[in-house]
Amino acid sequence: MFGFIAKMPKLALIGFVVLLIGFSPEILATVNIDTVGPNVTYTYPNGEYLHPTRLGIGTLTIELHSNSADFDWNTAYCMVTPEGRGADRVDLDTLVDPGPPTAKVSGTYLIDYAVRHTFEFWAFDYAGDPPNHTHVITYGEVGDADGDFYMKDGNDPDYTLVTKDATITFNHRTIYFKFVSSASKHGSEIGRVWIDVVGQTTFDLWETVADVEWDGSSWTAPADGTYEINGYLYAFGRQFRGLSILVGSGEEPTPPSPGWSTYDWLKILGVGLIVVGFIWKK
Repeated sequence: MFGFIAKMPKLALIGFVVLLIGFSPEILATVNIDTVGPNVTYTYPNGEYLHPTRLGIGTLTIELHSNSADFDWNTAYCMVTPEGRGADRVDLDTLVDPGPPTAKVSGTYLIDYAVRHTFEFWAFDYAGDPPNHTHVITYGEVGDADGDFYMKDGNDPDYTLVTKDATITFNHRTIYFKFVSSASKHGSEIGRVWIDVVGQTTFDLWETVADVEWDGSSWTAPADGTYEINGYLYAFGRQFRGLSILVGSGEEPTPPSPGWSTYDWLKILGVGLIVVGFIWKK
């Protein structure tokens, strides 16, 4: 092998080196060293600090999912901290689904306080002493405003309830919006409801039924394509995001492409140099 490399044209040899660099992430990834915890694919609650998961008083089922083969589901737990109070440990020792490809575990927690809660998830694998772990922090809140967003496609007669994080295809460029508050979730505290079409426009919905319904607004896509749409409401002195969807106007929505990495371009360059090197024999 080394004799063949020595006889390679210089340009092809340079291309061979560039190609190896391009493949280096994959080459390094084959080293069998485990220093990271299991991959956590989903948690509930799963809210961010500024956009906490909406919760209610009573029993909450906490979930953690992992698709790692070495996930030790017997040791997973969650530390729950109501704002202004001490933390409580919840062992996630109920196996909902065995996996892999996805192991789902759960536990229950009784919510007594109408405040923001911090959820700290801990997942462990079987490697080492102590084992590797993954730490995920999410947030939930009790006592905030809540409701449902609806959308209507062009001249369709009826609105359709839109699930958060959905991907939808519309046949018309004009989309109508409506928000209906949940009667038990402090509709009277909602001061504003608005839609943000990312990179395009932001506009308010009108309050047509006091403390219950906001609508009367629409948006027309400038062209067929994929658009990210978020819906927000303002209550209790801050904003909440109740809608986040990917919409395709006139075509199937296309998630953002991760694009080409530097290593991908190095692979192409390396192959090109090898081919040209053997053709020119230099």
